[in-house]
Amino acid sequence: MNMIQKIILALFVLVVFAAVSAVDVKAAEINVNDYFPLEVGRMWTYVAPGYSVVQVTVIETRDFPAGTGYVFQKNEFYFDNSGSEKTNRVYGRTSIGVGQFEYQRLDREYSIIYSPCLLMLPVNPRVGSPVINSVTVTHIGELIPGEYAYLSRPWSQNIEVIGLGETVVVPAGTFTDTIHIHITNDEGDDSHSWYAKGVGLIKGGLGELIAINELLPPFIVRAMLTPTVTVTPTAIATAVPTPTPTPTNTPAPALSPSPVHSPIREGFMLYENDISNGDLAANGITEVPGTFAGLAPAQISIESDGDVSTSAINSSGQNYILRLSASENSGSLLLFNLRWPLEVFSNEEVRVSVGVKGDATAQIFIGAIDADTNGNLTPVMEYLTTHPLREWETVTASHQSRSNKVVPLIQVVGPGSVTIDKIQVRVVNKDTF
Repeated sequence: MNMIQKIILALFVLVVFAAVSAVDVKAAEINVNDYFPLEVGRMWTYVAPGYSVVQVTVIETRDFPAGTGYVFQKNEFYFDNSGSEKTNRVYGRTSIGVGQFEYQRLDREYSIIYSPCLLMLPVNPRVGSPVINSVTVTHIGELIPGEYAYLSRPWSQNIEVIGLGETVVVPAGTFTDTIHIHITNDEGDDSHSWYAKGVGLIKGGLGELIAINELLPPFIVRAMLTPTVTVTPTAIATAVPTPTPTPTNTPAPALSPSPVHSPIREGFMLYENDISNGDLAANGITEVPGTFAGLAPAQISIESDGDVSTSAINSSGQNYILRLSASENSGSLLLFNLRWPLEVFSNEEVRVSVGVKGDATAQIFIGAIDADTNGNLTPVMEYLTTHPLREWETVTASHQSRSNKVVPLIQVVGPGSVTIDKIQVRVVNKDTF
């Protein structure tokens, strides 16, 4: 080998070494915790077009043998109006990466424990370096409704990093600092997920990310995904003039009103708010301290309640409540989903239902207020006023909108304390009694 060949070989080895080192440095510099944020109060909204909208909120932390678990509460709304499903998934940081500790159904007593964890993002991610994750999966509770079971079994999955720094476009935007994960398991499941730095999951099993740190209502997501249809007018041929008829005294028939093209949505759920951990803003609630009457403001808190039976309209098993305590000549008005007023059709009536209990001395107002096309509140409102009972009850109020945009409201005036468990808003046909 002559000197020139030796120099070329040395340069080739140097270039290869530098390239490999660059890849290793890039992988070593990746902190997977940055791609899977674990922080109470974080929120994401995902959409699976044509199927569902998924809202995710980190509501609290819990202790697990593998470390601190962060509870991701998932609320999924189906586009076919078949209802919704609420579950909890608990994730945490471990020595092998970010993994899932538990899955929990909230409509019945059932959970799955993963020991030590079901790996989602491995530490030191490198393209083409698969990781085998062996766990023990324990099913606890009603595996079949009405039948309690305890089942423990081994589980194995293969996690592979497919790409680093891929450009991923989703409704929430374009992301370039990403990790692409491919997971297969011993039951034949096969999935791909993309995570973005500082954001978390942007595309995968939950759908595609459409909003960060915001829970978009399903009807807003529908509107965002529905393309605007432009109708091209058809050219009209010039009519041949005809002789003007001789006027008669026969009165012209009355014009029939134009039909209102409104879908039939009897009982359709427009809005649902299970009170979850966090502050009012995290629950999509805006307070008007002292109400519109200028009273002293009430004291408001969101608390954990051990009584998961709660009200008749709460079947999720969640145990957070909203408490308003007001002295005499004090109170507060709560507006729900003020940023996104609920849209209704002219042939529909709004029904606002609230799970409530409290002191008989307190006064509670439940109803809705109209908003204009710009989202500003109008003077048009309807509400039911009552005094709460000591035990949980569901109170329902009706409202017929004049603007076709409404904001649900709850107002409490003292003296006394009122506890709110859940609020639901449905629409019915105005002819429904």
